[in-house]
Amino acid sequence: MTKHPYMICLCIFFVTVMFTSDTLAGREIPDDNLSYPVLIRLEGSGTASGFYASDWKSLYFVTASHVLFSDQGVTLRTLRAELLSYPANPKDIRKVIISLDLALLQTQSQIRVHKTHDVTIVRMAALNEKKEINFVQGVQFKQETEERNIVSVDITSSVKKFEDVFEANEVYIFGYPTSLGIEQIKQIDYERPLLRKGIIAGRNPQNRTLIVDCPVYFGNSGGPVVEVEHKGIGGTDFLVVGVVSQFVPFKEEFVNKPYGFTNIQISNSGYAIVTPMDAVLELLWK
Repeated sequence: MTKHPYMICLCIFFVTVMFTSDTLAGREIPDDNLSYPVLIRLEGSGTASGFYASDWKSLYFVTASHVLFSDQGVTLRTLRAELLSYPANPKDIRKVIISLDLALLQTQSQIRVHKTHDVTIVRMAALNEKKEINFVQGVQFKQETEERNIVSVDITSSVKKFEDVFEANEVYIFGYPTSLGIEQIKQIDYERPLLRKGIIAGRNPQNRTLIVDCPVYFGNSGGPVVEVEHKGIGGTDFLVVGVVSQFVPFKEEFVNKPYGFTNIQISNSGYAIVTPMDAVLELLWK
């Protein structure tokens, strides 16, 4: 009895899949995605998260507006800040450190604040055709080596707009939730990023924001959110869909009617609000 050619191909395919799945181990996300989050230390004003983004001509730092400003993009929380990130290779633990003179950058109009969304970008450098980095005034590269291992999100290929995001798809939240834990116990290395995994729980069309089923904490603000989009056998895209803005509170109210006392407790509901990348793109192309 003869075998059909397509049956032979199917057999070879399944044997190949079974063999590779048993012998190869891989990370659930691309290695360089682990280097997306950036820790921002605000001089005298705490820490938060952010990430680098680049197009064909410039390198930017992206974060939530409330991280840098105490009001609607006018008054800086601090005049100086330091950015800490890591190279693309997860085994390379060298720190990439960049200092920002926020006052000078604001004077030079290198800081752009969105009028209606909680997102701000800082233009840090010009890029030439070879993607070589030329920092603007107010930005200083403090790495001990000459190698500039800055991992940035390519906005021309690695982001996704609000209307294209799929509810129920998995997401990863990257950042530095430095408010977690007790520093003296040393359970967490606060100079290393932490990931959380959830789903796109929904969207708010009126506010044009995304809602994720993933808890965030103080320090997560400004960090990137990556959606996992499966595209058939062997095809998966990891696209940045937004910027962490705030957690959704859960309110409990206890009323003592005889004495007229009311006690209100606010806790973290486990949901979070994400500013979509549309707002970032609007600032980049402003």
